[in-house]
Amino acid sequence: MIEFISILKNEMNDYIDLCQSEGKSIVSIKSGIHNFDTYLNRIGYATKALSADVMGSWINQLHPLKKVTISWNVKVVRQFLYYLYTLGLNVFIPDVPAYRSDYVPYAFSDNEITRIFEKVDALSFKRKDGKKSIIQFSVYLRILYGCGLRSGEALKLRKSDVDLNRNILVIKNAKGKKDRIVPMSNSLAQLLKSYIRKLHDTDSDGFIFAGRNGFPRNSRWAYALFQKVLKQSGIIYARENHERAGPSPYSLRHAFIHRAYRKYAEATDHSFDDIIPFLSAYVGHENSNGTDHYFKYDNGLFSDAMIKWIALLTACCRSEYMDKTLMLPILENFLYTYLPKEKGRGPNTILSYAYVFQLLFEFCEQSYGIEPSGMLLEDFQIETIRDFLFWLETARQSGASTRNQRLSALKAFSAYLGKRYFAVSHSYRQSVGTAEVKKAVPARLTYFTIEEIKAIFNLPFKQTASEQRDRVMLSVLYASGARAQELCDLEVGDLIWSDDSEKGCRLTLHGKGGKVRIVRISPRCTELLRNHLENKNLKNMLSRDKHIFSSQTHEHMTPSCVSAVVNKYVNRARAINPHLFNEKKYSPHSFRHSVATHMLAAKISLPTIKNFLGHESIQSTLVYTRVTDAAIDTALIDYWKHAAELNSQIDSVIIPENIDLVSKAKQLKKELSE
Repeated sequence: MIEFISILKNEMNDYIDLCQSEGKSIVSIKSGIHNFDTYLNRIGYATKALSADVMGSWINQLHPLKKVTISWNVKVVRQFLYYLYTLGLNVFIPDVPAYRSDYVPYAFSDNEITRIFEKVDALSFKRKDGKKSIIQFSVYLRILYGCGLRSGEALKLRKSDVDLNRNILVIKNAKGKKDRIVPMSNSLAQLLKSYIRKLHDTDSDGFIFAGRNGFPRNSRWAYALFQKVLKQSGIIYARENHERAGPSPYSLRHAFIHRAYRKYAEATDHSFDDIIPFLSAYVGHENSNGTDHYFKYDNGLFSDAMIKWIALLTACCRSEYMDKTLMLPILENFLYTYLPKEKGRGPNTILSYAYVFQLLFEFCEQSYGIEPSGMLLEDFQIETIRDFLFWLETARQSGASTRNQRLSALKAFSAYLGKRYFAVSHSYRQSVGTAEVKKAVPARLTYFTIEEIKAIFNLPFKQTASEQRDRVMLSVLYASGARAQELCDLEVGDLIWSDDSEKGCRLTLHGKGGKVRIVRISPRCTELLRNHLENKNLKNMLSRDKHIFSSQTHEHMTPSCVSAVVNKYVNRARAINPHLFNEKKYSPHSFRHSVATHMLAAKISLPTIKNFLGHESIQSTLVYTRVTDAAIDTALIDYWKHAAELNSQIDSVIIPENIDLVSKAKQLKKELSE
């Protein structure tokens, strides 16, 4: 039994009683509050007022834990802090650290599903109750795969929850304390009927999957048997460093949703958006966003679209007691504590923000003679930030979009000051608040046409190690739509090989903001990639953490190196084909733009392109719907033909002269009123 022992023990007990009276599940709440209680007692905290320093140090000492655990602890304690605030206590309520799950659900192929059930049915038993356990496990897996239940929902089923007359399962008190009815197929219903008749011959309302003590089997039982089946099936289920979790019984729920979508889409003409709401209700999701999450990792679900795409590819070949008025210490805390630990921002974002303030310090030193170490928040005048932005545009020749990007970093710091240092930051926040975002001319997207892509890949690559590496790099860029940084970060362990040579390999790309996505590349590109790994001796298990592409001096290639490779072969192709490559400058991102533009031209849907490219919002994908020059030329030719035909028809018509339109209108009005 958990007992609270800190200075806030009475308030904690009262809060738990309040949660219980509201019908909340207090087990997890009590555990989270207990962790906070233990920390306060350990540091000997003796006052009920909770400052920002105390809450910050508590969050910092959580960081050996997983990000999801830290986020959960802060969420639980935040609710308790809101309760203390209603009691009139002076407490600081921290932000929840941003958390993006790097979990990649394992997508079983049809062949793997078949092998799994074959091995399940062939399991042997040694213990006295082993036969019963194996029969239960076989039925349990078939319910997961046949109905898409969560593992806990299936394990807690009772005999009364199974209606064999109507072929339905009644799921009670599921996630979010919701109930739902789940239909099942006739074959699964017959299997359940035989199972219940054989193992549940009494009339008692027992658990369907009960152990020897009558209680339901637990998830450890299911997981242990499932791992045994995976091993016998020859399915590699986890990386050595455990960065990507392997398949579990829950993965069969993913497989059910994928299979249900494919079958329904093949049987009807309904779109993705039409099918998702039905699937969401069936599997017990609160809204369609939960279901859409299952589709972002496997582009193989959009089979028709990806077949078109692969065909197109084949054709192309620091101090706790700081002076709060000094800007620099507060800025360091913002950049190196708040952003990474509480907001979850990546190192590239933090580096970009730090560079903005470096420029701001340079401007203030040149214009006002204030050194960075002596700058105060009160030094900012209402026009300071506006003058700084004007200096960026004039002295540093920055464009409007770059200017706006710098301003966004200044605004982020302003928001932070408003939360933590409100009283002393008025001058800075006012100066930033008066600066407006300037309208920027949309940047022209540089992309390669189909002919230009062919020209690049038809170049005579030399048989040297570097040029053969470059050939594979360019192929992967175009086949996957990867960003330059994603290509550089690609490791051997990020490759998921397929048994079917016609499907191609899948790449696990680690994108911006810590997001992870899986994309499938063409069979031709897969072959090039496999040969590259063999030539580099990277196909053994010890090489899983090594980067696929490396430079001559560094094992981990940089984006600037990728840019140099792209420019090298674009210039070479331009020299051979002077009528192509009309843009002044191309970059690795031009391949990404080309992927989106060519997929759109192949009539692949925007949701598919969005998931393939890993965009956070479909608004980012809509950029590629801008009409291309070729489309404008085609439309103009059609318009000119139409106009010529129309003019010839007008010339042949005798137009009467001297028509009094006003009289005609009055006459028509009179006729209509009669």
